[in-house]
Amino acid sequence: MTTIRYFLCLLLLSAWMARPAGAQEPALDRARMLVETGQVLAQQSRPADALLAFQQAMVILQGLPQTREVAGWRAQAHLGAAFQMEPTQRCKHFESARDYASVASSGELIEIARRSLVDQGCPTGSLGRQ
Repeated sequence: MTTIRYFLCLLLLSAWMARPAGAQEPALDRARMLVETGQVLAQQSRPADALLAFQQAMVILQGLPQTREVAGWRAQAHLGAAFQMEPTQRCKHFESARDYASVASSGELIEIARRSLVDQGCPTGSLGRQ
């Protein structure tokens, strides 16, 4: 009987611990959809709508636990938002994109963000962080 109780306690505990990860899935899916929608809107030359989608994705992603996947989507959202903004507002988003891409271990996103920082003439002190 004690073994059964122990097993049931472990089962309940593991179900309770798995709940937050499962609860984040709908939010992550929503953020992913917003990033992808922002990318489509940007290609359709609708910068205001694209920026809004990227910003909404960033708000959702900010509330999720930091994982490599979440960091990758945050990097993409910051890159997308940066390209929809005035040039004077882009550097902080490129820096954030580079930082999140590093957490996600996404070499391609790191390189895009790094090149964008250089191409936009962002302060060279920001290039030293990696």
